[in-house]
Amino acid sequence: MDGDNNTNNNGVNNNSNPNAQNTTGQQTNQNANQPSAGAIDYAKIQEMIDGRNAKTEDSILKSYFQKQGLSAEEMESAITTFKAQRESQANQQNRELSDAQNSLKTEQLKNQKLQISLKAYGFVDELNIDNKTMPYLLKMADFSNCVDKDGKVHKGKFAPECNEVCRVGKYAAHTGGGNTGSIGVAICAMAGFKNKNSAGNYPITKKQFESTMELCAQLSKQYSIDILPQNVMTHYEFGIKNPKTTSAGKIDIIHIPPYSWVSKDEAGSFIRSKIKWYKLKEN
Repeated sequence: MDGDNNTNNNGVNNNSNPNAQNTTGQQTNQNANQPSAGAIDYAKIQEMIDGRNAKTEDSILKSYFQKQGLSAEEMESAITTFKAQRESQANQQNRELSDAQNSLKTEQLKNQKLQISLKAYGFVDELNIDNKTMPYLLKMADFSNCVDKDGKVHKGKFAPECNEVCRVGKYAAHTGGGNTGSIGVAICAMAGFKNKNSAGNYPITKKQFESTMELCAQLSKQYSIDILPQNVMTHYEFGIKNPKTTSAGKIDIIHIPPYSWVSKDEAGSFIRSKIKWYKLKEN
């Protein structure tokens, strides 16, 4: 019985209020006619506001100049002059802001470089190197590319193109007397190196060496560099060929730990043969 009553009541309620369905239908139609949030053209609204602001501005200016007794022609000229001066002032303020930001950035970079230098000198004893060697090690940050012990390549401060015409502080100072028109690739190793039997705590690893050779092959292809002794050389080789430069006496690279059988005078030749091999492999 309860079941029948509930059924009947539900039936009565549904059938005795036909307007309820109609009302719902009307509401649905009304909602369909209303624009959705996604359909609102905010750009158009902004355009209208900007246009109104411009008209308001012109109205204010004309009213002011009329009170000054200016003719219509004089008013147009005065309004044009006002807007030009305002734009000029805005440009000047933007330039001053840009100069201030650049100046701040320069000072921040100087401070960062100083902090790095101070921290680096704190590792002198651990690296077992002389204080006089540290400035040279810090210069590694100026190389076009540096390769760490795991063979990962890190981009240097300056791109190779910066060395086409070397400007003070704006190029990779990697080889004293041989920076112009050249690319410097550094291997992050050899700190504390003295000789083949005393390679220090950071010898060149095989991953590091192979990755460097592959990188040099890519660079030689990218910049159309023939792999010849006069084009591709170690710091040590360049110093021998140019004894009057600051590169004279450099010891990188005269020992390749992964290939310890290569003599110091053959290291450059071995490196070039490796680069050639990787270049052929890419082709």
